[in-house]
Amino acid sequence: MITDLLLDVNIIVDVCAERHPYFARSVKALDKAIGEGVRLWIYTGSVQTLEYVTANELRRAHLESNTPITVDQAHKLARKIL
Repeated sequence: MITDLLLDVNIIVDVCAERHPYFARSVKALDKAIGEGVRLWIYTGSVQTLEYVTANELRRAHLESNTPITVDQAHKLARKIL
């Protein structure tokens, strides 16, 4: 039996931005779902939100690591990752 799973924006950001402490648990959950044949979906209407949230998370992570990036750089990096 194939099951469909619509992914929440936060799960996608956890994985794409390696957001801690959620990254490992999110990857584990997605790996389990894929291993069980679950089809993963992203709502296309959330793409703009995904980019925005991922860019903000990347900027925050860079600030914390003392390697700040501009808003434009964060958005370009978010698009590349996504």
